[in-house]
Amino acid sequence: MSLLDAAYELWLDKTWGRRAVVVFTVQPDRLRRMDVATGPCVPQSGLKRPLQGVLAQDLGESPAQSAALFTALTGHAPEGALVVLEEAGSGRLSVCSETFLNAMADACEEHLALADADEAAGRKDLPTFARAYDELAVAWRQAVRWPRHVAPLSQRLGRLGSARHARLKEQPLYMWHGPSVPMFAIATGRMPDR
Repeated sequence: MSLLDAAYELWLDKTWGRRAVVVFTVQPDRLRRMDVATGPCVPQSGLKRPLQGVLAQDLGESPAQSAALFTALTGHAPEGALVVLEEAGSGRLSVCSETFLNAMADACEEHLALADADEAAGRKDLPTFARAYDELAVAWRQAVRWPRHVAPLSQRLGRLGSARHARLKEQPLYMWHGPSVPMFAIATGRMPDR
């Protein structure tokens, strides 16, 4: 790794390492209740639950990296894929363009068809589906620079299903980028006897 690459990785981690993207769809009246500065994973005053749970966060992803999925799906430049609706504090709320939403929803339907074909052929491990999913993740990683420590991008492709869901409900698909909300793990069990 060159010194320039190391400096870039450090800058990315410092800038986006404690930041997140949340991809979601919601009715416009519920969206108006969201504080863009804190995001959809923080309950607003007077509400018991946030719009999205903390597990909906994909950590360490910038708006440019999110928009690069459009390039991976279509081969076109990402400009206009995300339209910024509002910025407040460190938060940014964007809506996916109709073209971006449809590209993700179409990809989801194509992947579901591949999974169905694998199952119909008796291939329980869904190799055709898995290969196509992994190829999209690789194309996304190649479309924009990512830090080396970011987990495989295939784990972030659940947003294709969110796009399909949004299209079926005729709702916009939003992407919020901002400070991540802490996630805690609770472990139970017994310590081994010494």
